[in-house]
Amino acid sequence: MKKIKEFIKKRTLFYKLLFPIRQLQIFLSYPYKLIKYNSVDPREYFIFKKQKLVYLVNSKVAQTAIVNTCGNIEKKEYQGIDDKSLGEKKQNLTEEDSTYYSFTFVRNPFERLYSCYQSKYIADKKRYGKIMLDFDYYMLGLIKKDRGFEYFVKIVSKIPDWASDRHFKSQYSLIHKESVRVPDFIGRYENLEKEFEPIRVKYNLEKLTHLNKSSQNQTGWRESYTPELIEIVYKRYKKDFDEWYPNAKNNLS
Repeated sequence: MKKIKEFIKKRTLFYKLLFPIRQLQIFLSYPYKLIKYNSVDPREYFIFKKQKLVYLVNSKVAQTAIVNTCGNIEKKEYQGIDDKSLGEKKQNLTEEDSTYYSFTFVRNPFERLYSCYQSKYIADKKRYGKIMLDFDYYMLGLIKKDRGFEYFVKIVSKIPDWASDRHFKSQYSLIHKESVRVPDFIGRYENLEKEFEPIRVKYNLEKLTHLNKSSQNQTGWRESYTPELIEIVYKRYKKDFDEWYPNAKNNLS
């Protein structure tokens, strides 16, 4: 199956012909997901049974590095989301899974949203070329076209969490509303190596590596926020700020 997918992706024209069908298929799956998960893009867990460890995925918060490290493998880029060597991916925890130690990491919403924009519209396009990507499919292509960071912020800030793509859904919703239970540990992206180290040592994991360069060295994100955008993002992700980053707005203003 994996070889077939790669074959199709390399045949860009054929892939484009299948795109409308796949786009409609995803859109039609939304009602089912809303009924079952209260979200069109529900939470995901990675279960590492050998270590008895559960990672609640928070997109744009070092997901690639964490999953690869917990799976004790190294890849140049995140391409194995269905690879069992990375752990078992689930949207619900079993009774046994719920007994495992669980963790996740959060990120400054200002930085996370900028990272989302850079990744989906710039880095991924350079890496994958003309292959259809996440936002091409989301809501029948509602935000597939890059119209600039300001436009992106204003659009996604109007989308409620239940209808949001996981890359810009509020972290508070993911952790406190969608999760079966709140993770045992919630770390911060800016302290990733320091706060992940006790988990790494206890569960005998490989050293944490930064594999997704699109999330690294983004020093220009602060300059991308105008006073208007600061207020829009702060209002949209207020619970995230209140819970984990109460001083972020003042530090950016």
